[in-house]
Amino acid sequence: SCWRMVRSAPGMQRGLSTSSMRTSHWPPWARASSQLASAATSEPACSGPVGEGAMAALLGADLTKAQAIADAAAEGEVCTVANDNDPSQVVISGAKGAIDRAVAIAKDHGAKRAVLLPVSAPFHCPMMQPAADAMEKALAETLIRAPLMPVYANVTAAPVHDPDTIRTLLVEQVTGMVRWRESVAAMFDAGVHDYVELGGKVLGAMVKRIAPDATVTSV
Repeated sequence: SCWRMVRSAPGMQRGLSTSSMRTSHWPPWARASSQLASAATSEPACSGPVGEGAMAALLGADLTKAQAIADAAAEGEVCTVANDNDPSQVVISGAKGAIDRAVAIAKDHGAKRAVLLPVSAPFHCPMMQPAADAMEKALAETLIRAPLMPVYANVTAAPVHDPDTIRTLLVEQVTGMVRWRESVAAMFDAGVHDYVELGGKVLGAMVKRIAPDATVTSV
């Protein structure tokens, strides 16, 4: 799902996870070459260590609790926060054994519940480095022009304008944490109070938990 501010025209945009690749280039908001769409959704860019990793949602856990759970479960394997979705939902990603251990100990560390996610790879963690390398190669051959409005980056939770910076951050987000909670809070503080979710009814609830006074419409 992609997010935008609604006035006479979008004022800011934000995409969650891989949708930010589409948000950062899609006409008429930014006129990059169509190669970026292919790079964002191609098999090399989306592939990862299938079968070697896992992801789990920690419900009733904030970022601090989630990181503590990931650290306790790692035992030398990759186990890290992948998505900081809202104050009560964080997703972790990493080696399958580590994620299984995290699910087992989550309640002991204060989470209400831990749910394994049906994913094909451990997204947004260091195990996705081969996919990041493929993305870097694809984006090196892609024309990216400055967006016509601020686009909030996953890995910085801040607006980005410079095409070279956009290219770098799109690569970094393959292995980096999605800072959705911080991004929405930053947008709200910057004056974005009206939001439209395109293509689902999941992110609206997250936004309301982050910014209760926001106006949210899901279509």
